[in-house]
This record gives sequence, structure tokens and C-alpha cells, in this order.
Amino acid sequence: MSNYGVNRFPRLFRFLKYGAVLALGVLLTTALLIHVQQRILRGRAEQLLADVRSLELRKATFEDAQQVFRRWRGFGQYHGQCAQQHCTFEVTLQDIVFRCPGPCLFLLRIDELLGGRPARMIATIGVQNGVVWEKSFAVDLIVWPFDNPQGYTSEYMLMGSADSVSRFPPPQQWGAFVHPNYIVGRPGGCEGCLAVYARFTPYADPADVQRLMQFNLSCLTRWKRCLVPGDIMPDVWAEQSREEANYEKLPVQAACGSQVVEMLGRDAEDAGIVEVLSRRSEAGSDGHPIQVFTVRLAERLKRATLWEMGATRDLPLFENDFGLAAPKTLSQVRPGSRFILLFTAYPLAVPKGHDVWVENCGVIPFSESHLELVRRGIKQDYEAAEEDEAHALP
Repeated sequence: MSNYGVNRFPRLFRFLKYGAVLALGVLLTTALLIHVQQRILRGRAEQLLADVRSLELRKATFEDAQQVFRRWRGFGQYHGQCAQQHCTFEVTLQDIVFRCPGPCLFLLRIDELLGGRPARMIATIGVQNGVVWEKSFAVDLIVWPFDNPQGYTSEYMLMGSADSVSRFPPPQQWGAFVHPNYIVGRPGGCEGCLAVYARFTPYADPADVQRLMQFNLSCLTRWKRCLVPGDIMPDVWAEQSREEANYEKLPVQAACGSQVVEMLGRDAEDAGIVEVLSRRSEAGSDGHPIQVFTVRLAERLKRATLWEMGATRDLPLFENDFGLAAPKTLSQVRPGSRFILLFTAYPLAVPKGHDVWVENCGVIPFSESHLELVRRGIKQDYEAAEEDEAHALP
């Protein structure tokens, strides 16, 4: 009976046999292409990372950056016009899964089943006045959680980034009081992702920058999947974990010394010199009296575009708002006193008309030495300097 069946349907069995061989061949070819593509992508990513790391902030020139731009012009784009005064170049390397994430979900499934590691790398380089002031490198990796690291039941994004910043928005992270020119951390509210980051100013030690910009790009090709941030940025993750574990032992902003004030000069959004006009007592939100000072802006030091010269503001101040040669009590602050104010100006008034938020340690008795210290910090915030020049602040 069996021979009769075979002889009766010879074409069907040959079709099934050849079909199975063809399907297997397509599967193996697809798997090979995926892994070859990933090897090529990793090689390019490693070269791109090496090029970005080779440009030392505040030292590399526009001509140095142009060499990198030319090498990656097929994968990059300029943000606006590029000239020595200002130029930003961005390079994106990615595989096909990232090129059509919505309609191509089936590609993600095929890629995962065949051992793929869908990845995207983005690098940026920024030049101002003929010098490289900005650079960054980021890796996004789609992971299918076979080992279920965080309870995820579907794919999630594994992310690592290292980028330069002009300033760190207050309140400063814990590590900033140990190493004022860089911070490491992990973002909050990261749903469907695991991430770690390093941020550094152009004044960070170049050795620190090199260390913070280390990425494990074998995650793009290795057999064992990278599942957690420590796999993709091991050094940064280890430092972030140490700081988080030793949070209570890290310095806090208790003493408003010269180092903290200089750092706040860099990091505060706004700065100016104010003159005290009057002081009054006012009930706070908890019913306890607070001291409110009416001050007039005498000189802009940094931004402060929402405060007109000569205009007054009401500031509720507390003793821990003062830095350096602080008065022992608020009653010692007399009309006519002058202070350097580090603050954030809100576009809309907050309750009771207090539309200026003062940084901790952000009220500094005026003196030439204190002004020089604050200006030294302000000078490091190159983005604010560019904004001030654009607004032609007096």
C-alpha cells in the first residue's frame, strides 16, 4: 500500500522535498545575511566611536571635525548650515528593523528567531567658533527577553549614552560634588527600556571622557545577548551602581563653598546682580512667617531675559539660600545691600507673584572676588554665552 501511495503521488513528494530544501536554504541564507549585516554594522560603529572619541573637546579644531564629517557623509547630516562659527553633524547607523519599526514588526520577529541583534547608533559632533565643544554617542538595542531580566514579557530597548553638556540642571546629582564635570546615572520613568547614561562638560578631564565613552559594541554580534545596561556600558554602570549604593556617604550641598558656587555659576539658568530695596514678613504656605525681599536687577550676568533691567522682584529667602560670606541672620540683610543672584526665572508667576526661584547657595554677597568666581563658572556654560550674544544683552 505504501509503495502504491508513493508511486501514485511522485510529483507531490518531489514538490514537498524540493520545497523543504528551498525553505531551508532561504532560512539559512537569511540568517547568514543578518549576521553578516550585523558584523558590518558593528565594524562601522566601532570606527565611528573611535572617531568621536578622538576629538578632544575645546582642543580639536573645525578642520579636525571636518575630516570626520567627510568620512561619514554617507550616513550623516548637518543640522542647518555648517560653518566655523557653528556646525552640528549627526551620524546614524542602524539596521533595517529601525528603518521601518511600525510596518516591519514581522521583520523583528524573524530577526529575533534567527539570532539578530537589532541596533541603532547615533553620534553627534558640534563646533563653535572653530573649536569642537560638543560630542555624543548613543546605542539603542532591541532585546527579546529570553532571560526575562526585569519581568518584561515582550521586547524592550536597552540604551546607553554618553554626551557632553553645557551645564547640569540643578539640583545637582550626588556625584557632581565629587567630580563636578561629569555625572552618571539612569533615567527615571523609562518604560519598556533599561538605560544608563554619562554626561560631561567640555572641562572634564579627557581621561574621564575617554572612560565614560566606552561602549561594549560586541552586544551587536555576540552569541549571548546583552540584557542589562551593565552589558553595554560596564564602566559607567559600575560607577553609577557604586554611587547609588553609597548615596549617604557622598558629599551633599551643605557647605556653600567656592567650588559649589563656581559650579552653580555654570549650572544656574540665570544670574545677575541685584540690590535689596526692602524686606517684609509674610505668611508661608504652612502658616509660618517667611522673609520676602524686594530686589531690583542692577546687572545681568547670564541670560535673565525674563527680568527687565531696573525691574523689581519679590524673593522669599531663607538662610540656606546664601553662599560664601553669608549673613548670620536674615535681619542683617539691609536695604541697599547687593547680591549676586543665581536663579531660574519662570515665564509665568507662581503663587503670590514670586516668579523667581533661587538656587540653594544662590544668594552671594557682592564682592569683586565673589563676582570673579561666579563669572568663572558662567564662562563654562558656552550655550548660555551663545544665547546672551544672540540676544545682545546689555
